[in-house]
Amino acid sequence: MSVYGERLFGRVHRTPGLFYVATMFWHINFVPLVPVRSYVVLEGSEKDEGFQGARIPLSFKSVLAGYLRGWLGAAAIFTGCVGAFAATSFYVGVQGAGVLAVFAVAAAMFGVFWFIFNTRTWWFLPVQLALLLGSAWVYLDVRSRVPEPARGVADRRRHDASYMDTLLVGNAAAVLYSLTRLLTPASYRRAVELGRLAGIPPERVAEHFVRRDGAAPEEPAG
Repeated sequence: MSVYGERLFGRVHRTPGLFYVATMFWHINFVPLVPVRSYVVLEGSEKDEGFQGARIPLSFKSVLAGYLRGWLGAAAIFTGCVGAFAATSFYVGVQGAGVLAVFAVAAAMFGVFWFIFNTRTWWFLPVQLALLLGSAWVYLDVRSRVPEPARGVADRRRHDASYMDTLLVGNAAAVLYSLTRLLTPASYRRAVELGRLAGIPPERVAEHFVRRDGAAPEEPAG
């Protein structure tokens, strides 16, 4: 089943509680393909597929962030779930309740990645670190226990162990995704400019930077 249409991606130039810039992409299964137009979006106005804001010229920074996050997120979820599926199969097999355990762990991996990618708080850091350490431990443990070539169950476990690299690939993609958060904050000058486009007075924008930095920012030239 495919999901497609237009959706906002690439959130950048964010001033928390006020607005951010995002780009409407044409997507398939939430993977951004073609950028259509960019908006300054009033934070908190998003509801279902709608939002309040103002259209702006296509933002290269937002387009770049949209592509990086969309494709890195898709790669992380796919390879991470494959790795979780294989690791669980290695430990418990796929007979009886083992099948349920395999799908439950893959679903949990999906949920963890979804939280890391979508939360707007810094709680993603300890969660991501725990996932990275856990994945590394599983990878090393499986590699140390891969049986010698044999028939039957040993063959299945060796086959499962061959997919352990995907667990590391998924985590690497997730870490790169998280690094794109460095693109998100707006400078004071850019925030004031975007605030004007969104109908927000410069004084209200300045309040955010005073609270964050503890001192009043310089007024932008012009």
